[in-house]
Amino acid sequence: MNASLTRVEIAAVLVTSLALANLIATVVEIAAGPRTYEARIELLAGSGPFADEQQFRDPRLVAGIAELYALLATSRPVLEQTIERLDLGVSVAELAPRVRTKTVIGSPFFAVGVTDADPVFAAAVANEIGAVLASARSGEAASPQALQIVESAIPPTGSTDALRLLAAAVAGVVTLLIGTAVMVLPPNAGAAQGPA
Repeated sequence: MNASLTRVEIAAVLVTSLALANLIATVVEIAAGPRTYEARIELLAGSGPFADEQQFRDPRLVAGIAELYALLATSRPVLEQTIERLDLGVSVAELAPRVRTKTVIGSPFFAVGVTDADPVFAAAVANEIGAVLASARSGEAASPQALQIVESAIPPTGSTDALRLLAAAVAGVVTLLIGTAVMVLPPNAGAAQGPA
């Protein structure tokens, strides 16, 4: 048996080592840092006075509007208004990484999530972003409402740390299994066998 490692085996060892390092780094980061919480507000596009108009009966258009609102939720103007209304004392650059949106393809529903070490703060910011979106103004006149708040954000009781740790653990285990399989299988295990 050849004692030297092939390139594939070396790559498998490196990938496995990186997966373990990532898992350890995630555990250390979660243990050392403050707990984080995510509060989400659920919204529905195409549900205001426009809902009766013909163009809002097209589900593709309404889904597109939901995607547009989701993009707007993380935009500088919306975040600036949110910061100003709540007198947060943070910059847009500090708030922006904490705000995430989620849309469902082809659906008028979308969510805005805010993560923070303070669950009450996270819920307040998520709700205010929803309020800013729902009260969008065009110039001096209020634009027609095409957005409804389905469920306001409430301060979460569970942190998101467990989910992050679980995701890192699953990725680490899968990578370990793949790396181990590559190192254990004989070099020609997948090669087609010719006639004997």
